[in-house]
Amino acid sequence: MASVGRFMHTRGEASIEEISRWIRYHGGTYENEVTDETTHLICSIEEYKKGGAQVRKAWKLGTEKCQIVIFEWIEDSLQGKPKRRLGEKPYTLDRTIMNLKKMSADKLREHRKKFEDGVRVSKELSNSDLFHVYYDSDAFEYKVMLSRVRLEGKTMIEKYTLYLFESHNKAPPLYMFGAKLSRTCRPIAYYRQDCHPMDFATAFSCFKKFFKERSGIDWDDRLERIIPKKIENGKEVEFAFFKYLPPIQGRPVGLLPYGYVRPEDRPMEDVGYDTDSEVGDDDQDSGSQGCNDEGGSDTSASDSGSHSDSGEGSTTSGADSDGVISISSEESGSCFSSVGTPSFLKDTPSADGSPDSTQGRLRNGAISISSDEDHTWRDACC
Repeated sequence: MASVGRFMHTRGEASIEEISRWIRYHGGTYENEVTDETTHLICSIEEYKKGGAQVRKAWKLGTEKCQIVIFEWIEDSLQGKPKRRLGEKPYTLDRTIMNLKKMSADKLREHRKKFEDGVRVSKELSNSDLFHVYYDSDAFEYKVMLSRVRLEGKTMIEKYTLYLFESHNKAPPLYMFGAKLSRTCRPIAYYRQDCHPMDFATAFSCFKKFFKERSGIDWDDRLERIIPKKIENGKEVEFAFFKYLPPIQGRPVGLLPYGYVRPEDRPMEDVGYDTDSEVGDDDQDSGSQGCNDEGGSDTSASDSGSHSDSGEGSTTSGADSDGVISISSEESGSCFSSVGTPSFLKDTPSADGSPDSTQGRLRNGAISISSDEDHTWRDACC
C-alpha cells in the first residue's frame, strides 16, 4: 500500500508514520511510492484531482491490480468490530467524487426551489418579485408557522405563516414583513400592513410584534416551555393562542440572546433533600429503642454499680455507683435513671419499713423503685 495527500481523522491530521504503522501492525506492507506490487493507493480528493505522479502510476496499473481509495476505507476497516478488510468499491475516488457532485446538485436544486417559493410569496404579499425569504447567519429561514385548533362548533385548523423578506439587491439591502392565514374550508387571508421596503430593525420589530400578539410569547423566549396568559383589566381571560413548534434539536433555530441555553441542554436541577433531619429522627428512634431494649442492661450490668432485686428484698453486688436511682414501671415499660440522691429519697424506708434496714437497703443511697401491682419485684433495668 501507498498514500498521497493529507488526511484528517477524529484526533487531527494523520501522518504518514501513523498510516504506515497501522498497515504494518495489521499484516500489510507500506511503501512510500507506488510500485508494481502496490494493491491500494490511499489518496485525498485534492491529489486525485491534480493527477500527480503517484496517481498516474496507479492509473497505469489499472483498477484490477491497484485500487485508489479514500482515507475512510482504512479507517473504517480498522475501527469496525470485528476488524476486517472492507470492500473498496464504495470508497473509490471516482465513486466518492460522483456522490459529492450528486449531493451538491441535490442541495442546489432544493435551495433554488426554496428561493423561488419565497419570491412567489413576496409577490403575492407585496406585488414585487425583488424579495426572497431572509436567512440569518445561523442558516435559519425566517418562514415561521403558528397553528391552533378551534373546537367551537365545527373543528377548524388555523395556521399563520410569518415571512421576513430580504431584497435581492445587497447594496443596500431592504427588508419587509408579511403573513398568510390559512383556515379549514376558508380562503387564504393576507397580512400586508408591514409588507413594504424598510430597514432590518423596523422589519424585524414588526415580525416580533406579530409573533407575540398571535402566540403570547416573546420571540426571544420561543424555545421556553411557557403557557401564555391573556390579561385584561387586571384579570386573566380565556384565549386560544397560536402555538409555535421549534425545530428539532440539531437544526437552526435562529439567533438567540447571548449566553442562552436551550431547555433540553440545561443541567438538571438538584432536588432538595434534607438528610440531616432524617438522620436526627433515626438517631432519636434508635435512642428510644435502645432505652427500651438495652438501657436496663447498661444500668444493671455496669462495672461498679450493678444490683438485683428479689421478692423479699434487694442485695447489692460489687461497688454500687454513688446515688444511682433506677425506676421501672411494669405498666408503661419505661425507665428513668439519674445520678445523685434527692433529699426526699435519702431516708426512704426499705422493704421491712425501717429506714436503716440491712436487708433491702442499697449502698451509698442507690434506690430501686418498682411497680408492685402484681406483687413481684423486677430487675431494676429497662
